[in-house]
Amino acid sequence: MTTTYRQKPHPGNQRRVAQKSKPQPVIQETPLSSKKGFYILLALLGGLVLFVFHDFLLLNKVFLYKDIGSDSLNGWYPEFYHFSDYLHNLDGFSRWSFYVGMGQNITGLLWGDPFTWLLCSASPDNIAYLVGFIEALKFLTAGLLFYLFLRELKLVPYTAMIGAMCFTFSGFMVLGSCWYLHTIEIYQIAFLFFSVEKLLHKQWYYFPFAIALTGMVWPFDWAMFSLFTGIYVLVRLYNQYGWNVKKMLPVYGQLVGLGALGVGISAFISFEKGVMMLNSPRVSGEVSFFSQLMSAPVFQTDGLLDNLTKIGRLFSNDMLGTGNYFAGAENYFEAPSLYIGLFTLLLFTQLFPALPKRKKWIFGILFACALLPFIFPFFRYALWLFAGKYYRILAFFFALFLLMYASVALNYICTTRKINYKILFCTFFGLLILLYSPNMMGVPHPYQANLPLFQSGLQSFCLWFLLLYTLLISLLPLKNTVRYVKPVLIGLVFIELAYMANITVNKRDIVSYGEMKGKKGYNDYSIEAVNYLHQLDSTFYRIQKTYGSSLAIHKSLKDPMTQRFYGTTAYMNFNQLNYVQFLSALQIIPPNDEYATRWLEGLTIDRPLLQVFGNVHYNLSKQPLPPQALLLNDSINKIGDVYIYKNKFTLPFGYTYSHYLPRSAFDSLSFKDAALLKAVVTDDADTVNYAALPRLSHPVAQGQYLLEDLAADVDSLRQDTFQMTYFSQNKIQGNITLNKDKLLFFTIPFDKGWKVFDNDAPVTMEQVNIGFSGVFLRAGTHQLELRFESPVFRMGIIVSIISFLLTAALIVWFYFRKRNNGKTDALGEID
Repeated sequence: MTTTYRQKPHPGNQRRVAQKSKPQPVIQETPLSSKKGFYILLALLGGLVLFVFHDFLLLNKVFLYKDIGSDSLNGWYPEFYHFSDYLHNLDGFSRWSFYVGMGQNITGLLWGDPFTWLLCSASPDNIAYLVGFIEALKFLTAGLLFYLFLRELKLVPYTAMIGAMCFTFSGFMVLGSCWYLHTIEIYQIAFLFFSVEKLLHKQWYYFPFAIALTGMVWPFDWAMFSLFTGIYVLVRLYNQYGWNVKKMLPVYGQLVGLGALGVGISAFISFEKGVMMLNSPRVSGEVSFFSQLMSAPVFQTDGLLDNLTKIGRLFSNDMLGTGNYFAGAENYFEAPSLYIGLFTLLLFTQLFPALPKRKKWIFGILFACALLPFIFPFFRYALWLFAGKYYRILAFFFALFLLMYASVALNYICTTRKINYKILFCTFFGLLILLYSPNMMGVPHPYQANLPLFQSGLQSFCLWFLLLYTLLISLLPLKNTVRYVKPVLIGLVFIELAYMANITVNKRDIVSYGEMKGKKGYNDYSIEAVNYLHQLDSTFYRIQKTYGSSLAIHKSLKDPMTQRFYGTTAYMNFNQLNYVQFLSALQIIPPNDEYATRWLEGLTIDRPLLQVFGNVHYNLSKQPLPPQALLLNDSINKIGDVYIYKNKFTLPFGYTYSHYLPRSAFDSLSFKDAALLKAVVTDDADTVNYAALPRLSHPVAQGQYLLEDLAADVDSLRQDTFQMTYFSQNKIQGNITLNKDKLLFFTIPFDKGWKVFDNDAPVTMEQVNIGFSGVFLRAGTHQLELRFESPVFRMGIIVSIISFLLTAALIVWFYFRKRNNGKTDALGEID
């Protein structure tokens, strides 16, 4: 900013006034360059990141949460660890893993995100300490990309800086950083909208890669992102051309065509993730929410607590409590994260007086449509294709609507020095009514009646900041004060965002550096117990733990990933369909329970016959086993506080059946566990394939099955077993000699990616035992090899290569066309 001076002589006596009058300052702003704004924003974002993440960057704490955010510790960290371990110590690029449940295809599960590539390139033992650095880097990336997007919209750098700060430290981004996945979505959104603006300004070559990045992380986001991108482009084109279909259609044609290239580029990852989703009970099984949510009344509203939760989360993630102390609807993570700055809430209404009458209606209708899913949940369910009741990214898109309206309004105020004070003050008082609505309505805290629903300290903070913002915004049009108001405003935004984010990130139960290094959590004495067993037993076996090693409040089910043993537990959004169906058929998890398909306890010690069936040779416990369990388990050692027990009746990885039992007969049994040790269970339609085997005619009841029967059944199954000569996650070799026809059974959940070769000739892998794998063999000697390759891996690679080459060819053609004759594509530049 600069100050210039001018003097105005009195008409009656110009000479005397010229001598006595003093120059009067007139404040003029020096335009801030985009480059300078970029570096100022980088400094501001860097300061925010250092303030919020300093404990993690200095390694005082580890970015893992023990409270309601236990997904970071129980879900994401084990996956990061395992993928790094897979890359460095197993088979390189992850495909099949026996560390997930009893085995699952994880091809491409985490490899779609460049930040995950960076994280997992480190040693697995360093992963925990690097997560905080990676999250901090995502914040910087998202903020800078969004700034570039706003500058493409021709917003002045000052407006773009404030918009980028609010975007980066929005409630969804900050809370999502403790959940990892959602910070990926935010920088993707920033890049996607930046690429769309570049496309509208003739530089279309960013767009395919933005679409590819979205699909590589999570293909379902294509649907949601495409919807909001389509709406955004419609508004942009309408703003430029009105309802000129001839102008609009070529743009949407480019979006579709270039988007298809982006989908193709991502195929080597996105196809794999699509297969994983399709091969999960939540999609292909019978436990989806589709019918339940589809039948919900269209105009049914949420309850009072749900609506107050939405209101409170507009002002802060923590307005209704932090972490485990959250008092709103759903839980701390699943409740809608709508906060995107108090400054945004005050300013977004200023857009409407700046618009022509027709555009007021358009933007008003657009805002009403964005609000609709939060008033009537049916529309929210529909946007998720009736797969769940989530808010998640939908909440952020609503917040983004507010931010975009506010950014354009601020830009209008900064460039025209016009403001509607009536709307500003009405917005201020309307926000105060919302802020204190639970107090005025007398709504109590659901768990502690003597406490208010909204945090009184945060209410006061919001009140004072709304008041200060209102005062400063009202001064923006005044030439004599604007040079002072702008830096104060940006300073207040900095303080507000830092304060709010600090609560969400740091006022929680977090793993300390000492806890990560000590003999606690995943580094407890389970490690020594597992290493002891690896030295003791060189065969393939599974271990079941009666405890979880995580430090979180919830039990961990991914211990095998971090402690390097084969187990039976699993915790994933999309667990292996056939394994889940087996657990459901054996009544280990309740049937038709969507939530139960995600948390799989596996073959627990209270189902000892299933442990025999599933190669569970050892049990680890923090307490001595009860006498009943000792009937089938011997205590062999104690290391630290971990008791090690060996199953008295064990079976190898591959064993043979000489009898079969149709599925319908199996389902009618009251005692199913023993039947799996007597005969292979086959689908009724496949029984003709096993005509060479006698059918089991006398299953036993539970009270009649004795230890002698168990020993006899195990001896029978051990008569002819697969002698393993080579084992890796994706390739298994061995041999077996049979004196009669039998079914060789492998404890691998059935997947079409597993292929079997008998003496180098391909044979059919059968689905048997309600979701596992087997191969029918004739009498004789068999050299067998099992190989795993995802069914869509080769096709995905081919599609990605072709799509990338087509995109590269288009870019080269575009470059030379522009260079040779100064022409570009058919799309005119949009202002």
